[in-house]
Amino acid sequence: MTPVTPTPPASTSPPPTLGLPDFIQTRLAVPGNPIEVLAHGLAADKLLAHGVREYRAYEATAPRVWLLVFRFDDQPALLAHQKDLEALLGGGGADSPPYYVKSTHTGAWLLVTGFPSHKPVSPEMEAARTAFLSRFAGEE
Repeated sequence: MTPVTPTPPASTSPPPTLGLPDFIQTRLAVPGNPIEVLAHGLAADKLLAHGVREYRAYEATAPRVWLLVFRFDDQPALLAHQKDLEALLGGGGADSPPYYVKSTHTGAWLLVTGFPSHKPVSPEMEAARTAFLSRFAGEE
């Protein structure tokens, strides 16, 4: 008889290598949809022009949803630049991902979500995005 080794429960929080404060990392944790670091660069001068103090890019894997996280000095700065930043990222019909951009914020942190391709957004994809947006929204 082979002994059965119990499987530890799956973690619901992102790995500590994300480089974000714990309260933001916790807001990016959606059970069953782990995230990975995404190689998505934005020009530093454009970020600074939009008031961004910190930028990180991640991708949820099941299904694929881009999660772009921006930190501003404070919430008024975020609100002053949010629409222009969304347009820069694809909300204005850009020809590069993310596509179908939607966002939410908590305090000085903005989460912009989108998809890596132009294909129509399935109900599963929209549900995954909504889970991230709902989890992230709120106050610091």
